[in-house]
Amino acid sequence: MFAAAYVSQGLEDGLFTRQCSRATTTYINKLGSYTSVMAPIARSIKALEGRAANAADVYVFWLAIAASLQNLFSRDGDIDAELAGKVTAIVNRRYKEFIDDSPTDIYFTAFFLDPRKSQHAMRNYANYVGQVTTNPRF
Repeated sequence: MFAAAYVSQGLEDGLFTRQCSRATTTYINKLGSYTSVMAPIARSIKALEGRAANAADVYVFWLAIAASLQNLFSRDGDIDAELAGKVTAIVNRRYKEFIDDSPTDIYFTAFFLDPRKSQHAMRNYANYVGQVTTNPRF
């Protein structure tokens, strides 16, 4: 009974409905942007740490990261254009180091030779994939 009266008095006084400061709002927005950008990467890493993951999965998850980020950046207002440009540059640079400039092409080769992925649509667009990642906005 006492708690209900306290809560109701707090609501009347505006205790529980205070506005956030501008700095707090900015922090919350930036944290949301960070979480949106990092979520596909974190999910891919977690999946690749599984027992059944192989080299072909690395390539598939890399494509999934790129597609997720492209989708995120194409929506107006979700992510600042400057941040999107920086993230895109980082992802493209890492793709080039990890996939394109790899001396053995292990991940792409494993993907292409994996019998589980023989019907995968990306096999039809193997030459196009590199072009997708070099576009400044994916």
